[in-house]
Amino acid sequence: MKDPKNMTSTEKYNYIFENQNDYYVANRFGWFESLLSDIRTLIEGGQRLKNASSAELGGNFGAGNVSIAILVCIGLELASALYSGTTKAKDGSYHADENVKKFVEAYFPKYGIKIPLILWDGIRNGNAHLFMPKVIKVNDTFLEFAFFVKMSPYELSYVSKSNNIIRVHINGIEFYRVFKKALQNYKTSVEGSDALQDNFINAWESIDNTSHELTTDKNKIPKEVRRLNSRLQFSEEVNIFSNPHNGLLLSSYYQDKSHEITKLIRLISLAL
Repeated sequence: MKDPKNMTSTEKYNYIFENQNDYYVANRFGWFESLLSDIRTLIEGGQRLKNASSAELGGNFGAGNVSIAILVCIGLELASALYSGTTKAKDGSYHADENVKKFVEAYFPKYGIKIPLILWDGIRNGNAHLFMPKVIKVNDTFLEFAFFVKMSPYELSYVSKSNNIIRVHINGIEFYRVFKKALQNYKTSVEGSDALQDNFINAWESIDNTSHELTTDKNKIPKEVRRLNSRLQFSEEVNIFSNPHNGLLLSSYYQDKSHEITKLIRLISLAL
């Protein structure tokens, strides 16, 4: 695990901004561009295909109203963790909303209404988990969320009120643009700040070097891991959703006999 205290300025810069060809994320800060490019694909594709039907997949295309906001929040959580240097893997008292609040206050438009906690709870905690806008109640006031994607004519995100209901209207395109600009400003800050470079490295290392150990059947994941290991004894790779004779979806016969096959392989291994 790398410690920024033991790294030179050049090593820290290269860790954050340069390509690491032997690492599964080739460029750590560039990882954000991968996310932004996916959001752009969703926006541009949605605008071009909206209300059309898909001959290949079936059904109609949408505009990405909710999905764009979810992806922005995913990126916002990572950026905020790297900015603050605090992650769940590094600190048991980690609170994503506090990280997001700091990042939004530092890099979102100064002239906007600062409601990072409302946006975070309503969008991320609602949509990301249930794909459903969350309603927040504070005393006698209800906060509701509405999502739209308007490029032409372009519309700004806004807040409205009717009786005791405040409705937050988010244009996914503007949300994307605000986040993209925030990342650009954050990058400039990191390039010129040893403290932010240290935070970035500490946070990334804590995520990268932490694995979650699941060893009991109280959680069903270990059972599925054993199933994977069993199937991968026959091939270096197996399909997940198809090819039942060479994948995870074995026929009922092979599913019934898989434990016997595994025993046989173990006996052969011992004999050798």
